[in-house]
Amino acid sequence: MPGASFAHFVLVDFENISQVNLGLLQGRSAHVTLFLGKAQTKLDLVLVEQIHAAAAQVALVRLAGSGRNALDLTLSCYLGKLLQQEPAAQFSILSKDKDFDPMIEHLLAAGYKVLRCEKFTALPFLPKPRKAAAVKPSPPAAASLAAPLAEAPAAVSIEQLQSEASVMQASELSEQPGARLEKLALQLRDNLCPRPRTLQRLLAHINTCHGGKLTESEKLDKFALLQHRKVVAVDAQGKLTYPSAG
Repeated sequence: MPGASFAHFVLVDFENISQVNLGLLQGRSAHVTLFLGKAQTKLDLVLVEQIHAAAAQVALVRLAGSGRNALDLTLSCYLGKLLQQEPAAQFSILSKDKDFDPMIEHLLAAGYKVLRCEKFTALPFLPKPRKAAAVKPSPPAAASLAAPLAEAPAAVSIEQLQSEASVMQASELSEQPGARLEKLALQLRDNLCPRPRTLQRLLAHINTCHGGKLTESEKLDKFALLQHRKVVAVDAQGKLTYPSAG
């Protein structure tokens, strides 16, 4: 178990996901534990070099025995110990195994910050990759010369400009994160609208309502705000309820 205090803890199901880049840990308050199965006896040389370079932030746990869900149960045991030591930290399970999800929903209901990622680059403490903006091709020179001259714009009154500016400002305000969350809260309070019944579906719905641009940590923060406002609640079995629905 790590001795120093970290803001983020990552537990990797290395039998399930072996593509990790430990070089991204540099300069970040994060600790990674790699859980290896009994049959995993070889590591890539690049990964070994990364482990040596970030020795204070990486731990290896190799199972001595094998069996169904042996690694998952061992990982869950280590997660429980870490939750006791660092209850305020952010915890991420790196695995494609959805069997972790009921446990995660239970821990979220208890107030812990736990999520599951399927890619190392999707971890909440890493910057989200930006999509390159599409570059529109310039029109051919001949076509530009052949195009008719644009007509001069018609005169626009000051009143019209002010009216258009007001509409644009209102539109921009409606796109603010707070306004989007408020709109989502109104939807979840409405009995006529379908509401997600599982945490993963609600997190996906929150992300959709924010343009699909939220990180896992940001989605959990929005969910926590909805919980605080009593828009949604999670019971001990991880089931979502909507006590504020009319």
